[in-house]
Amino acid sequence: TIACELAHYVIIVTLARSPWVEHCMINFAPRLATTISQLKVPIVYARHLAETRRDEAYDKKMFEGAQGEMDYWTGVKAAAIGAECQRCYSQYPGQTWKNVLSVGDSNFERQGTRNVVKQWCMDNADVAYQLPRTKTVKFLDDPTCEEVADQLKLLVAWLPDFVRRDESFNVDLDEAGVEHMDTPEGLICTN
Repeated sequence: TIACELAHYVIIVTLARSPWVEHCMINFAPRLATTISQLKVPIVYARHLAETRRDEAYDKKMFEGAQGEMDYWTGVKAAAIGAECQRCYSQYPGQTWKNVLSVGDSNFERQGTRNVVKQWCMDNADVAYQLPRTKTVKFLDDPTCEEVADQLKLLVAWLPDFVRRDESFNVDLDEAGVEHMDTPEGLICTN
């Protein structure tokens, strides 16, 4: 709920197949399913935007070594993020992008977000009075249940600062040491 309190537009973008997110929430976090529904947070399945139909199951480890697959799925994620940003920032003529904050567990959304905002900046540099701030947070790869809970607690604590911060940045919890977890300052790498 804190994300919806701090932002005008919150979405879930996933590479999973529909309706995986809804099924996970119903089976493992029913109160979350109720909250997401009440807050009207859209769930976007990025695979619907894929140029070609791929039937193999999503396996993050399979893609790590294959740059072509990484580029493909990053592009799919970027297309979905870009479409949602365009929808969010088209409330009135000439509206510009301000903040794009991405939180996820893979490099697809982190790099996809950076790519789509960079492209928007190149396309709109002449008309935008301020270029958007790209803010990315990458969670741990393959976390335990306890690590997921810990990451979410950190995100809740840090999210107000992340939203208010007037600069682009990247936080990668995989690269952070436990000694930096008290405050986001030790984790933030400005772009």
